[in-house]
Amino acid sequence: DHQLWTPQNLTIPVITATWILGLLAEPLMELLNKTMPWHKLLVPEPADESTENSSEISQQ
Repeated sequence: DHQLWTPQNLTIPVITATWILGLLAEPLMELLNKTMPWHKLLVPEPADESTENSSEISQQ
């Protein structure tokens, strides 16, 4: 007996979970990037550039 849906066969749940994750991946990554911008943790902003920008703004 080869059945697709048995307690030992995880084919359908794995395919379904992969499909749902594929549909939600892009919006989920955009949401995470807006709320928690990890790229700022990986590449911190140099201190000298931020002071130059603030001094340029104050001069105008």
